Amino acid sequence: MRKSKGFTLVELMIVIAVIAILSTMGLVGFSRAQKSGRDTDRSQRAKGLQVALECYYGIKGVYPSSLDFTDLDTSLDPQCWTGDTLGSPEDPVTGATLAPAGAVQKGGTTIATYTYTSAAPNSSYTLTLTGESGRIYTFTSPQ
Repeated sequence: MRKSKGFTLVELMIVIAVIAILSTMGLVGFSRAQKSGRDTDRSQRAKGLQVALECYYGIKGVYPSSLDFTDLDTSLDPQCWTGDTLGSPEDPVTGATLAPAGAVQKGGTTIATYTYTSAAPNSSYTLTLTGESGRIYTFTSPQ
């Protein structure tokens, strides 16, 4: 009887299969964590916008009737919003400028949606972010 000093092909295949399964599980978890992180970044940017909306209300006595995310400097009072103080209004994934009630897309797929609505007579607002992970963040004017 001869002693073999190595692994059989079956043993090697089993080890490779186990490594592949563990790697896949790790990548799925990592992908979820990345989406959650990007959503957190988006929500922080929306929170910054909420601060600017409150500043606008403090100066004008009303909230804007609508927002043009492509030109926030015009939509909001310059005392309240500058890209330097609150950060860029760009999406952290695509770098695309946000649009009211518009979708942020990557490769033709919608990954996040932002909406801004103001209740007549501009005395309250709702800013909503539907994130990449499906989580919904809602920012409203103080009651």
